[in-house]
Amino acid sequence: MALLSDDGDDHEASGGLPLIPLNDLEKAVEERFFKWQPLEPEISFVGPSGTDEAVALRGILFVHGVRYAWNKRTDDNDKRITFAKPGMNPKDELATIGNVCAALKILPAVDQVKQRYDLVIVGAGPAGMSAAVSADEMNLQTLLMETEQPGGQAAVATNVIRNYLGFPQGLTGAKFLKVSAAHVKSCPCVDVSHHMRAISLEPEGRRYKIDVECGNGSTSVSAGMVILACGSKASWIVAEDYDRDSERYLYAEIHHGAASVYGSLAHERDKRVVVIGAGNTAADAADKLLDAGCGQLTLLAHEIEMREDSEIRLRDRGAKIIDEVNVTGFTGVAGEGVSQVRYRKVGDSQDAPAIDVDSVYDLTGGHPNIDWIKGLHPERDNKRGILTDRYLSEEPDPKLIFETSLPGVFAVGDVRVNSQRRVGQAVGQGVAAVAAIRGYLASNWRAVLDPESKAYQDRAASAPANPA
Repeated sequence: MALLSDDGDDHEASGGLPLIPLNDLEKAVEERFFKWQPLEPEISFVGPSGTDEAVALRGILFVHGVRYAWNKRTDDNDKRITFAKPGMNPKDELATIGNVCAALKILPAVDQVKQRYDLVIVGAGPAGMSAAVSADEMNLQTLLMETEQPGGQAAVATNVIRNYLGFPQGLTGAKFLKVSAAHVKSCPCVDVSHHMRAISLEPEGRRYKIDVECGNGSTSVSAGMVILACGSKASWIVAEDYDRDSERYLYAEIHHGAASVYGSLAHERDKRVVVIGAGNTAADAADKLLDAGCGQLTLLAHEIEMREDSEIRLRDRGAKIIDEVNVTGFTGVAGEGVSQVRYRKVGDSQDAPAIDVDSVYDLTGGHPNIDWIKGLHPERDNKRGILTDRYLSEEPDPKLIFETSLPGVFAVGDVRVNSQRRVGQAVGQGVAAVAAIRGYLASNWRAVLDPESKAYQDRAASAPANPA
């Protein structure tokens, strides 16, 4: 069943069977699961249980059926969450999503990364995991590397993924991670590496060298081909003249990302709330906050990108939507929260009247994660992402679908130009990029595949004795 689904309406499946809304049921079950405190937990946590990251962790633990215990700290000012498995010191390991997923082997990592691969996929989000499964079908020796948590931002989102085939009720991030990780684990040609951060991409003959940082230092990996599926990263929500140094502590008082919404709903009744964001995630968050009984909801957007029916629904429900604005800063007291949001209309030189608030939610999304690509890098637009195929400037040779300006380097998902930030789209692009790799290998396989890999040996066995 889908965790913490926010779909409370009755729907009909294509076969006429009713789809049962599970929102209240699953919230109640997850809360009981959290309070269980089993005698022999598989993993134990110490820290606050209602923060954004704690809520995301609880969701993943619930969906995977992991027995866990959660204890509060004696110091309420200490907001760290640490964890331990039997035999570990709970003070040693911070409970980030990535650390916990690695410790629980939700997507098991190899003990030793090889030096040469047919294909290296940078990023284990929806696009990257989809590409890995398709690459395995071609027997490509593949490395799937992830810096943070498997599943990418989709894994920690609380808003339901509504456009994924086969899940008419919607699919939550935690459930998506569970089914996707299980699929990748079944692929014998795919090696997974956690906490491996790519820092540069360099030519190596017809292949590529990727320099990476990992827990025990740095190393490099040789790749015949590369799929960039490194997604997006959070953007600052404020205008260029925002004084980050003087207001950085206030910025910490803001709720960031979709996961923050569910953990705060119980505290928002009759409160004045501002949501900053323009897309469907921001609209879903606004709906949840209105459902929770917030007293006044204002949505600030630079340019409205949400579905038209969502905008109409929010306005009908009493939300105030102000678009074509930039947020310029916040007023408040660090430790007590934000009391005002300052903004100005695009093109204006002066701020509009500040909005009095009790809570602020940043749901502005992110920008393509391409800053890491040093040395040789594909043609890109720093705001829109990596350019591929028809989006490239003039090229001497026709490009394969999702291929970048670098031969044999492909880009998919949120890092690619004009991403729509849809899980279904990202998964489809991962499959399509590997399909394009078939075309690339037709004339390049001897130069780019590792002679020790099964893909090379399969092609060598079926190739003409004297190739032209």
